[in-house]
Amino acid sequence: VWSASGADRGMLPAFVFMSCTIAMAYPLNVFPARVTVLAMLRPDDHGSLPESTPIAHHVGVTLALTSLSLAVAIFAPGIHVVFQLLGGTASAFVCFCVPGALAIRSRAGEIAGSTRGTACAYALVVGGTVVGVVATVETVRGLLA
Repeated sequence: VWSASGADRGMLPAFVFMSCTIAMAYPLNVFPARVTVLAMLRPDDHGSLPESTPIAHHVGVTLALTSLSLAVAIFAPGIHVVFQLLGGTASAFVCFCVPGALAIRSRAGEIAGSTRGTACAYALVVGGTVVGVVATVETVRGLLA
């Protein structure tokens, strides 16, 4: 590191601080993902994370999440591939599936007195799923070609 030319030495603190930022940001991303996965695997009566989660589940989910992210970092040909896959799946999920699922869960169609709202909510979920699958398949197909 210190063998860099004089012009590059001024950038060394920037690289150190960027490394610290990345090292601190990674746990902040893993923690909510781990809590979400554990809550889905072992929900209590309210759908949240139970207080008595076994340490083996906690460690196992943490290792799985970090191993998956390491595998993506090693084997993905570039960050644009990750953005393409996330854009195709996450945008369809967030824009179509989540609002439809929330409407179904809240029974918005029944509150309105007709089943039209419920049918529209189911159409959002199904349409969003189709769009997400098609976008993901096309992205993967483009990568393999």
